Amino acid sequence: MSPVLDSVAADEARLARLLDTYGVVAGRADAAAEAQAVAEQLALEMHAYSVAVRQALFPALPQPGERRPEDSDALASCEWLAARAAASDLSGPQRDQLVDQLRQATLQLAAHQRDQLWPQLQGGDGPALAAQYRAAHEAARETWKRLRSRGQPPEDEAADPVGTPVG
Repeated sequence: MSPVLDSVAADEARLARLLDTYGVVAGRADAAAEAQAVAEQLALEMHAYSVAVRQALFPALPQPGERRPEDSDALASCEWLAARAAASDLSGPQRDQLVDQLRQATLQLAAHQRDQLWPQLQGGDGPALAAQYRAAHEAARETWKRLRSRGQPPEDEAADPVGTPVG
């Protein structure tokens, strides 16, 4: 497997672990704050994954026409579900439902990408693409954290576009 696919698989595994952790925590009546924290971490990781895929991998596909609008829509849907699940105004059951929807959407997205899109990346420059993917991922994470620390909605990339220093 190429280095970039290793990075993608590691990020997908991180998301799966967080989803599993949420499932354990959500089952406990005394863990509302912990469930909220896991949901917030899920939103951060899904955002970083989505940005990295859109910025580094989609443009690297040999034939951009091979990527359908649904591919980008699926990423956006997962990102929206994660961001909404992290909202502090939700009840436990509402958050649980959104996280369950996110789990299903993430599984479908990963399977589709693994079967339909990523095999097209095999011929590219693996190490360079992996570095580009990791850089986009880290920039998205840092932007998310910076916006959060300023009290801005982290999913609002217009407020602080990925990779743009904020003064």
